[in-house]
Amino acid sequence: PPPPPRPPRPPPRPTLNATRRQRQMCIRDSKGTVENLIASGAKSGTLTMAFGNATGSVTVILDSNTMYPGDDSLQQFDLQTDVPSGAYVEVKAMQDQTGQIHATRLEIEDSPQAFEVEGPLDDFVAGTITAMNVTFNVDGSTVYLPRQPVAGDSVDITDVDGDGIADQVEIED
Repeated sequence: PPPPPRPPRPPPRPTLNATRRQRQMCIRDSKGTVENLIASGAKSGTLTMAFGNATGSVTVILDSNTMYPGDDSLQQFDLQTDVPSGAYVEVKAMQDQTGQIHATRLEIEDSPQAFEVEGPLDDFVAGTITAMNVTFNVDGSTVYLPRQPVAGDSVDITDVDGDGIADQVEIED
């Protein structure tokens, strides 16, 4: 008689590189002010965001995949006239494998709220925390949810008043 069929192989376990790629493709949510805008068209270009007194900035690519809330016709919105320097904006974006950040949504807020950076933890040393190349100071009043982050964590850093000190650091799933 023929030998019994072999049981199916279990699916491969994700590798560290696959996990990093997956994390890089996650949606990122940042809130800050427009430091620089280079429009290459009415709805495309690059936007650099600043985060109060934190050091560093985040540059995002705006293109045909970027949604602009309140722009029902998609013909009315114009980066050159509708996004002034210093405007407070919320950007949802995806980071690709090359590290470029592509905005999926850009919303101009009426008034500044908290400054916020969400992304992979770059560095966490005594007195500072860095994510997405933006560095905030931390002190005894900084709240960590649910714990202090470690290498490999994705974090959401919030600075309520723009003083450059992280008020809250939350570990993202």
